Amino acid sequence: MGWIQQLDTTAFHFINRDLSNPLFDRVMPWLSWNRFFIPALILVLGYLFWHGKARTRIFVIVLLITIAIADGLVANPLKQLFARPRPFVSETGVHLLVGEGRSYAMPSSHAVNWAAGATVVLIYGGTRYFLFIATIGIFVGFSRIYNGVHYPTDVLAGYLIGALSALATVNIIDVTWRYAGKRLFPTWYQILPSLKNVVVHANQFPNKVDPTLENLQWLRLGYLLIGITLLFRLWYIAKPIIELSFDEAYQWIWSRHLALSYYSKPPMIALVQRLGTLLWGEYRTRGEIFSRQC
Repeated sequence: MGWIQQLDTTAFHFINRDLSNPLFDRVMPWLSWNRFFIPALILVLGYLFWHGKARTRIFVIVLLITIAIADGLVANPLKQLFARPRPFVSETGVHLLVGEGRSYAMPSSHAVNWAAGATVVLIYGGTRYFLFIATIGIFVGFSRIYNGVHYPTDVLAGYLIGALSALATVNIIDVTWRYAGKRLFPTWYQILPSLKNVVVHANQFPNKVDPTLENLQWLRLGYLLIGITLLFRLWYIAKPIIELSFDEAYQWIWSRHLALSYYSKPPMIALVQRLGTLLWGEYRTRGEIFSRQC
């Protein structure tokens, strides 16, 4: 394994220092991140969802779910597991062109997300669109090395992990729909029996839809969206990026000294926070889970 690490380090210094030039110094940081990317992505996906047919709309939904899972549930835990320092921490003479990230290096989240997105595009859009997205993803991965924030193996591992996680996510979504859709959304399932190989069976549109069943399907979808939103909020609250606000700080103090009322609030906030700390301990974020859901 020592020769792999040596090769990795040598390749990093070659890309980061030996290939350094004024043009790349301007282009590569822009490729890694720029202020136009998110607005452009929202516009493109919004247009596709609004004007596209069933396959295109499902593609947009699956793409967003896949990238969220690949980034939040796969890449970030693996970073903590491998705990590999970034090159500007462990190497000397690094040509650093972007901000120092607070997370670990392995795998590159940029590479994971682009590979996951490209894989979903390949499944739903074919090789032509895949080659376009994959080419951009390769340049972005190269920019992460050139900018001094990742080793080459971080990027290569990210591509592999992103592709595998996307394949797994798409197939899990499809299998889940085949199993649960038939039972919970029978009318919709009859029209769209697969979310991976999307073929709308127009001849399966029922001539007369049972209003009770249709309303029940929409109600079940509403419950599902509420559950997903709740899980997302719990996951987001558990991340250590949210600091205590002034109100939360003194309301947490109330939870340590229960009373019938407080200066500006009735006792329920203190009771809820106290319940959170009893269930999950005194760790600050877990104690806030209930209160921030209110």
